[in-house]
Amino acid sequence: MKTIAIVQARIGSSRLPAKMLRPLRGAPVLAWTLGRVSRARRVDQVILATTTLPEDAALIDIAARLGIQSFAGSAEDVLDRIYRAAKEYDADVVVRLTGDCPLHDPEVVDRIVGTFLEAPDNVDYVSNVMPPTYPDGLDVEVMPITVLERVWREATDAADREHVTTYIRTHPQLFRIRNVECEEGDFSHLRWTLDVPEDMEFLEAVVRALGGRADFGIRDVLALLRNNPSIAGLNAGIARNTGWMASLPISRAPKLTITRSNELWERRRNLIPAGTQTLSKGPTQYVDGVAPKYLARGKGSHVWDVDGNEFIDYPMALGPITLGHCHPVTQDAIRKQLEIGITFSLMHP
Repeated sequence: MKTIAIVQARIGSSRLPAKMLRPLRGAPVLAWTLGRVSRARRVDQVILATTTLPEDAALIDIAARLGIQSFAGSAEDVLDRIYRAAKEYDADVVVRLTGDCPLHDPEVVDRIVGTFLEAPDNVDYVSNVMPPTYPDGLDVEVMPITVLERVWREATDAADREHVTTYIRTHPQLFRIRNVECEEGDFSHLRWTLDVPEDMEFLEAVVRALGGRADFGIRDVLALLRNNPSIAGLNAGIARNTGWMASLPISRAPKLTITRSNELWERRRNLIPAGTQTLSKGPTQYVDGVAPKYLARGKGSHVWDVDGNEFIDYPMALGPITLGHCHPVTQDAIRKQLEIGITFSLMHP
């Protein structure tokens, strides 16, 4: 089974022109990404997937100097480019990465790839972004070539063709999806990618503070930021996936399936008067046939319904979840209290 990491990159960028060529401690950003990904032990080959535009020949030259082969394809239809690159190099398993992430950790890549390889017949898509817990810039997505080919055939929306895997993530009912969470905790609020000038300031500060060495990993950077919080502040407050959000038409919204919600509702309303004990939780408060009726889990400000759809939880349980769902401090306090009891006949300190 041949596992190929495909790093997509192009010169054009509306937010930070020529970001792939920006020097980072004497080497282009793309060279950092390719070099670090090449250290992944569970990847058989690394390929650069760029475009046929003349300007992107510079990226092919960078890859060639590192001994990495390239594929040039469509500038706009990135899904087609990734698929054809995978076919060109006979990939059985595709690892999708982006070139604007020079802090990619080969150990993280290996962990996500390893999760897929443990049960390749029982999963269609493994990533660390559903929901994200790793810093933005360590995203890894793994799928067999058969799934990539299915997406290539079925996805017709322009945004899905540009962002490659959004079709999978907005159609969870069609794919067997597995997510890998960061072992060190939830650091999804951190930005280790390159999309705006502030990101470049951050990356330069990190590499400079680590002495210019290229063999560091996620733990090294997290330790650095704990001791130097001002570095993390250089690009704090910038929303994750701004490029994807900017590409979506205002009228576009994911097509949701709420079949399981409706099934549960039909059962409950025959057992419970009005179907729920609290009016504010009832489906009459939302658009019937569109909004979910049952939520299964939450993380931070996001919740997932019983059909696997993801939402931003603005009601936040009508107010009390001010820190978000599953906040680690709150979770720890609850666990400690459970160990000594939660219901007493007298007041508890």
